[in-house]
Amino acid sequence: MLQNVYDIMENMELLYRLFPEGWQAKARELGALTRSRNIKTEEDLLMLILMYQTSGKSLGGTSALLKSSGKINLDKNAVYFRIQKSTDWSIWLNANLLRNAGIIAVKPEFLESRRVIAIDATDEKMNKSGSVLARLHYGVDIYTMEPSEAIITQGETGEKLTNFSKFSREDIYVYIVRRLNKPKASNDR
Repeated sequence: MLQNVYDIMENMELLYRLFPEGWQAKARELGALTRSRNIKTEEDLLMLILMYQTSGKSLGGTSALLKSSGKINLDKNAVYFRIQKSTDWSIWLNANLLRNAGIIAVKPEFLESRRVIAIDATDEKMNKSGSVLARLHYGVDIYTMEPSEAIITQGETGEKLTNFSKFSREDIYVYIVRRLNKPKASNDR
């Protein structure tokens, strides 16, 4: 796992080239980097977030990895605090990376006052019989990639709009539909 820390550190320059213009200033603007005692730069904060998401497995594990790198010395509570303060910045970074890659589009003017939320659910099967024990229902704004709501229910609860409570009359909800079976090939060619 320690090798992953050095891999992340060595490849950070490659990542910076992918980020949208002004990504460092946005960290301060959105409150992700307000003090610079142990995390002195936006680059250090980004490395902390990436280590937690890819290598740390836990707040304590991330703290230990950061300390072993010799670059950042934070306890697990400080790691938690820094990640929490970085939520808005992380959402902004992800949305702009996806927009620059052409994966998400700029919101059209006629939808400016409305949120367009994609909703879906995923199942957690935790026993040998394969029955669904829990279901995560979630919604994401398709133009900002900002999460709108997440609910965990028992496996019997179906996917329906009434599972969600944090929406307004102006919101547009789109269900994600996945086809389980491939369509039959047509011989009409």
